[in-house]
Amino acid sequence: MKAISLSFFLLFSALIYGQLKPIGSWSDHLPYQSGVSMARNGNQLFCGTQSGVFIFNANDGSITRWSKVNLLSEVSVQKLAYNVLTRTLIVVYNNSNIDLIQNGIVTNIPFLRDYSRVTNKAVNDIFIKGENAYLACGFGVVQLNLSKKEISDSYLFSNNGIEFGVNSVFVDDQEIFAATNLGIYKAALSSNLLDFNNWTLDDFKKGRIARKLFEFNQSGYVVIKNPSNDIDSVFSLNSKQSVAALSGIKYVTHSTSNNQLTYISTNQYSLLDPSFNALNSYTLETFQILSAFTVNKQLFILDNYYPLLLYDENGNRVSQIKPNGPFERKVFDIDALNGEVWAVAGGHNFTYSNTNQSSRIYHLSNNTWTSYLEASTPSIQGTHDMLSVKINPSDENHVLFGSWAFGLFEWKNKLPFKNYNTQNSSLVIRDALSAFDWIGVGEVEFDDDENLWVVNSYTTKSLSVKKTDGSWRSFDFSDSLQSEEIAIKELIVTNDNHKWIALPRLNQILVFNDNETIDNVADDEFLIIRQEEGKGGLPGIRGITFEEDLNGAIWVGTSSGLVVFYSPSTIFDDGITDAERILAERDGVVEEIFAEETINDIEVDGSNRKWIATESKGVFLLSEDGQEEIYHFTTENSPLVSNSVLKVAVDNATGEVYFATGLGIVSFRGSAIEGKDDLSEVVVFPNPVNPGYNGPITISGLMDNTKVKITDVNGRIINELVSKGGQVQWNGKNFENEEIATGIYLVFSSGQDEEENLETEIGKLLYRR
Repeated sequence: MKAISLSFFLLFSALIYGQLKPIGSWSDHLPYQSGVSMARNGNQLFCGTQSGVFIFNANDGSITRWSKVNLLSEVSVQKLAYNVLTRTLIVVYNNSNIDLIQNGIVTNIPFLRDYSRVTNKAVNDIFIKGENAYLACGFGVVQLNLSKKEISDSYLFSNNGIEFGVNSVFVDDQEIFAATNLGIYKAALSSNLLDFNNWTLDDFKKGRIARKLFEFNQSGYVVIKNPSNDIDSVFSLNSKQSVAALSGIKYVTHSTSNNQLTYISTNQYSLLDPSFNALNSYTLETFQILSAFTVNKQLFILDNYYPLLLYDENGNRVSQIKPNGPFERKVFDIDALNGEVWAVAGGHNFTYSNTNQSSRIYHLSNNTWTSYLEASTPSIQGTHDMLSVKINPSDENHVLFGSWAFGLFEWKNKLPFKNYNTQNSSLVIRDALSAFDWIGVGEVEFDDDENLWVVNSYTTKSLSVKKTDGSWRSFDFSDSLQSEEIAIKELIVTNDNHKWIALPRLNQILVFNDNETIDNVADDEFLIIRQEEGKGGLPGIRGITFEEDLNGAIWVGTSSGLVVFYSPSTIFDDGITDAERILAERDGVVEEIFAEETINDIEVDGSNRKWIATESKGVFLLSEDGQEEIYHFTTENSPLVSNSVLKVAVDNATGEVYFATGLGIVSFRGSAIEGKDDLSEVVVFPNPVNPGYNGPITISGLMDNTKVKITDVNGRIINELVSKGGQVQWNGKNFENEEIATGIYLVFSSGQDEEENLETEIGKLLYRR
């Protein structure tokens, strides 16, 4: 029996806070790669991307990230603008929803997103005047009062009853100007701007495309596109005279500060004084430039690739700036183990054919993402469509990747990736694409003896194994498959060592049993679970995903819902029984859950609860039996970035749950982790519990079925809990559901290890109210 030890948790509270985060909290793992728009407040640069906003401080080099997880209302940014007078950042999203951010507080204005009278709601430009922002939209102009945080007016532009867009807006003390593809419209501010009859098309450059309006040195200017070539000319709105220094080149973007104009034409930077004399100029070599600011003689460029680039005053690129994250948003599969996370961004289309996405492999370790890209990683160069990833359960530094053309790839804690193909494995080339040496690997799994099982798609030799001695062999299912042109995707190895193999286009499952004798094919058994009653009763017409739970039941998701095989271990003895649908009571009505919903993934956490990823309704967490809905996360009620969740990865060592979507990865701190072998790592979090904290108190590092007693210092029991997995949650209340008083409390943890030896741990908790 282990000796009782006393751990005073207060001594380690700083360490604990640095390592853990509260249950129920979210984190973003977004790329912030593709720049969209940029705004400036002094030395702060706000950089809008397809994943959110990051703020770069040009003084100290610090980076702050804002996303749907911690601040923003949406994901993909369309336009940014900053109002110095009201100290407000305007964030317009792709769906035309608007956030106003002032001192870290967000006010959401969904007016434009929900405006049903118009069709094109895109915001093309934002002009700031006083406390107002004027939005040039695909249907006209919207006036936004930043002090009142409300839409003041919207002005619909129409020609013969057909709405048309505004490219840019400028407002002086008397008039408002709107740049359109028909020329420049203007109106007196004193007129009724709601009546389009009060707007007139200026004769100046009438019929020409007015691309941009901007203010410099308290005067207005317009960029007019030349109809015969791809160059522009810039004219003063007052004098109608051209600005020679800015004409005859293609306008890209501009900004103004300290009576200086930063002007970007095609790959050319110019800094000009109020008389348009050049203060600096040089050629740029970068991708599509979207925004530019000059700060302390240094140029900051936002483009659609890096996304923020810094150039010195001589035109030398100094650095590339972005928050850490995966290279791009798209993620097709993900796996997590002991704090290590791997993801891939390849995939296949609806017909299980190639998408030809160049290989992208992402690795999260010690809170830092590393991206291995086809273009820059020699051992995966020339490859595409990495679509599956599996971490060895016995070694988080050993990772396997299935590719939809190039076989199997392996990582063993260092580069290069090792490739398995027909030359060094039993994997087989697809006959129909033999000219390309096409080898499709869907998923890989390890059995309890650490043999590696690999599904080989579009061939009757559909399953291969790499044994622990390094030798390979394949298994031929030609008698059952009857065709080589069958897509094979998912694989699980059950606790009974059966292999369940998904045939998604047929909506079938092949179950294989080698009877623990890999090299003896004489005792091999296999069967196919089908849609017909009496043969499995699988719902839907295509798409199979499955997972074995901690009780040995197999949960199967298809294009038409969720079913369970409760006794799969007897399938070869008793024959195939039909899968059972899950019925649950909702609002007094018993109904089948997920009846017509496409299930993309199923994962089981340390408490045997089921995470269900769906095609269009977000992600669900169900109780152990599926009867209770514990969580349902969507983009509307959570930081989830897409309602189409492709994969879920549960790290049962940390409780972190990762959601992979086509718009990136976010994670959620779940309440379930695997039980430990002993009680040497018990942690109470948070500790101390400070006034204002209303979340759960978590005792983690427990063995399964550990009894946890909370007592006062006199030994009076306040509450008692039993762990399901490796941790429990306590609400800070006693048996009578009353909040406990400020004081020091003892946390007694006791349980039995695998040899039924009693393990006991005692800790202290400071509770302050």
